Amino acid sequence: MEYVALVVSVLFFVLLEAFFSGSELALVSVNRAKLNLLAKKDRALRDFLNNTESYITLTLFGYTFSIVLATVFYTYFWIKLSSEKYPFLKGYEPLLAETLLIFTLIFGEIIPKSIFMSNAEFLTPLVVKILYPLRRLFYPVVKSAELLSKFLSKHLAQGNKYLTKEELIKLLSGGRVDISKTKALIVANILSFRERTISEIVKPLYEVVTVEEDATVYEAGKKIKESGYSRLPVYAGTLQNIVGYVQAYDLLKAKESESIKKYIRPIKVIGEFERLKDVLDYFIKAKEHIAVVVDERGIVIGIVTLEDIVEEITGELYEKRVHEEEEIKQISPNRWIISANIEISELNKQFNLNIPKGIYSTLGGFIQYKLGKIPKKGETLSYKNYTLKVIDADEKKIKRVMVIKN
Repeated sequence: MEYVALVVSVLFFVLLEAFFSGSELALVSVNRAKLNLLAKKDRALRDFLNNTESYITLTLFGYTFSIVLATVFYTYFWIKLSSEKYPFLKGYEPLLAETLLIFTLIFGEIIPKSIFMSNAEFLTPLVVKILYPLRRLFYPVVKSAELLSKFLSKHLAQGNKYLTKEELIKLLSGGRVDISKTKALIVANILSFRERTISEIVKPLYEVVTVEEDATVYEAGKKIKESGYSRLPVYAGTLQNIVGYVQAYDLLKAKESESIKKYIRPIKVIGEFERLKDVLDYFIKAKEHIAVVVDERGIVIGIVTLEDIVEEITGELYEKRVHEEEEIKQISPNRWIISANIEISELNKQFNLNIPKGIYSTLGGFIQYKLGKIPKKGETLSYKNYTLKVIDADEKKIKRVMVIKN
């Protein structure tokens, strides 16, 4: 019975998230001139027209709390289930988190926003009738948020007079609400998801494992096995001419001497400035997992996968929590052992290296780019007043680097 109650709680808060998410869009997109006519006979609508800021702030609070509580109940449900009934579920936390993310994005954001936006004039009066008593009930909280928003707008920023999502996260993390830093980060990532673009997460072409269209099934299978990827982009002649991709599953029953041409699947081409939310929506609807990314000139700059997008919110946080202590390890005053997967931005922050932006995104990618190859163990690269020595690598990538300050 307790399990049923937890599932019902999760569904309830996802529906609540859907309501507040859709309501926010309806309130800002409705034709106010038509509302003015209706407001003559409706006290709630008059209140909304006179206090729009309060209603927008209220929807942001409701939206955020719904996400947090849905996450809390969902997490508790799986912890209880894995500890009491199904122990084999332990260790699958990232997968379970991704499931919740996709579920909430579809049913808590994409679908309701589409419905509320296309029916804003019809739904706004109904939404206002529901929010009207809630605004009065939570007036002290909403008013405090408004005052904070005005203060920040006046003293710290230019522009937006409403409480922004960033400010809302700061408010949640500031002590008034009992929410952990991790939960606040999850909420922040979800709230900022719709504004982010593919350019922020694209895997550079330099780091992509590809296969030629003339390759055999054996050659493609070997690359799949060595790389650990189940899908490989296929190119004809040059990497700028990606013609599709092959999937490991399709090659299982094929003869090793066969050409991969008959197994090539079409691949979607997307622009680097397309929004993560739109591409995720495409992946889900088309049941696809991979796409080629091009810049504004049509030049291929890399790929993006469904897993990349989902992990931006869930897996990235999980990975960071598990490995953040392992990324940088100081072994002497002037020597550090560093994971080759560390982001360039983080490396610059820690060591003031000022490595410029490029087609690489990690330390390993930077070293490969400068040397023009995948270096072997023991090879070094001098950069400014540092020596970067590869101490662990295989034929596919660099794993660990020793940074020595000269």
